[in-house]
Amino acid sequence: MSLHSTTMLHMRYFRRHDGRIYSLFPPTQDLLGHWVVLTVHGSTRSRLGGVKTYAAADQVSAARIVASIAKTRLRHGYIELK
Repeated sequence: MSLHSTTMLHMRYFRRHDGRIYSLFPPTQDLLGHWVVLTVHGSTRSRLGGVKTYAAADQVSAARIVASIAKTRLRHGYIELK
């Protein structure tokens, strides 16, 4: 799977038993040229949620962060929404 920001849409995960929602966006470069990965989490049962940004040294490291987060979401019982 290619992780170029122009070809990959964000991935969405849902955990049915507690209504948790998690979105994982592809790596992008900020204005200074640093690679960042953005995640957003929330719930269908409340208006609370948050945003987290992961910094990476290069695009390969950013891709590893995305793969690690995706693996963790699945291990924690989330299903990927298509």
